[in-house]
Amino acid sequence: MGILNILLMFFFIRNMYLEGDIAGSVGKAFRNTLQECFGRTIIEALNFQFKRETGLDMFAALWEDPHIFYEELRNILGDGTDVILKMFAEKIGENFEKIVKLMESRNEESKGEIRGILKQTFK
Repeated sequence: MGILNILLMFFFIRNMYLEGDIAGSVGKAFRNTLQECFGRTIIEALNFQFKRETGLDMFAALWEDPHIFYEELRNILGDGTDVILKMFAEKIGENFEKIVKLMESRNEESKGEIRGILKQTFK
């Protein structure tokens, strides 16, 4: 194995761990924001319902697939989703309408843009 391959593997693994750290930080910040407003029990019930419908942890889904995150919250909470996303957008200093527009989109570019916003916030 050449030095170039070793370096490429190192950067790939490093990036994977950094993304995992950021994803964990995003999930934790979102969980904390919700728990401050609604309490731990309500958020656990919401996450349980989310997992039951999607098979995904709600807080991981925010990073992994923002579109599924948004759609399932909308299915569970209806317009209450806007309240939650407004609080989160305010907490991270981002425009609520921009966040919703990106989450509504199913394309990889929007997913990448949301991840970029979250990376900037939680780096």
